[in-house]
Amino acid sequence: MEDPANKPKVFISALDWGLGHASRMVPVIQHCLNRGHTVLLGGSGDSLNLLVREFPRLECVWLPSARIRYSPGNSQLLMILFRVPWLIFITLREHYLLKKMIPDRNIGIVISDNRYGLYSKKAFSVIITHQLSPLLPAPLKIFEYPLHLMIKKMVSRFNECWVPDVAGENNLTGNLTQRFRLPANAKFTGLLSGPFIARASNGRSGSASNEAYDIAVILSGPEPQKSIFLNIILNQLKAFPGLKVFIAGGFCGEADTKLPGVTFAGYAGAGVIRNVIENSGAVICRPGYTSVMDLVASGRSAILVPTPGQTEQEYLAERLSKAGYFMSVRQDEFDLANALGTFREKYRGISFPGYSGMINNIPDF
Repeated sequence: MEDPANKPKVFISALDWGLGHASRMVPVIQHCLNRGHTVLLGGSGDSLNLLVREFPRLECVWLPSARIRYSPGNSQLLMILFRVPWLIFITLREHYLLKKMIPDRNIGIVISDNRYGLYSKKAFSVIITHQLSPLLPAPLKIFEYPLHLMIKKMVSRFNECWVPDVAGENNLTGNLTQRFRLPANAKFTGLLSGPFIARASNGRSGSASNEAYDIAVILSGPEPQKSIFLNIILNQLKAFPGLKVFIAGGFCGEADTKLPGVTFAGYAGAGVIRNVIENSGAVICRPGYTSVMDLVASGRSAILVPTPGQTEQEYLAERLSKAGYFMSVRQDEFDLANALGTFREKYRGISFPGYSGMINNIPDF
């Protein structure tokens, strides 16, 4: 093994916008550690808490990132537009803080997930993103290409842009990455999945005979939509038989924990999530891209319920359900009994053999 003293220190940080951005950094951090680098974690909120729980021995520093609160309605357009000035300010602030941190901490490499201010000419800078061509609500469709050009310009400030997907016919993100020409510095990493970091193939290790739970609900993301959907499910579970588990990023209400047959796991590590996915009869989750990657890596389908008005999730749910990979249900039409019936009949045996060897193919740097 190479002498760690000769390896540049790596600073790693993820956007604090749900837990997915942090979760997919787990294999990146492990990759850096395996190559002998010293790793410094940075961030704030739930995303930093997740990384600290996965790597408790690593040093970390506080670096605030943008946090978004969604509207309780079916459109997120106005809520996000109102936050644009704040997002710009956060980007400028994180760039300034990194500029001071690099010499103070002797940082040689910076790897961040969707943090566009974390670049520097004094360090090898990498940004991870799957949204090179974001989809906008119908009233703003005309601005999609200009937005792509703006993102492409921001990405060009980094040495490399890692796209957590695969090229070609097995591509999952579709228009989110491949609608327009990719940036010149873009590299595909394969699917980034923390829970399946050690998996060599996509075969399922569990089977129907040893499933621990009948239903698993894996849910994170901005409020209040997270709690709205959890309450919809909880109200329908009260008279539903079988064992259930919730992984909901810290959610654990006093009254709800008393529901018979329900286990609540707030912040769950990668190993717990892997076990839950592989050993549950049905998984219900948002079609956040990290959740999609974890499910494909596990070889398991799921019931996807997009966040209302979240165009990326709505697109992924529609795209993947049309491909026959996943079942998609609108939140305002969600009926647990009907969803489970359809899922068990049409989706339970689906697997993803085409992705063998395409997980956590992180580039050398």
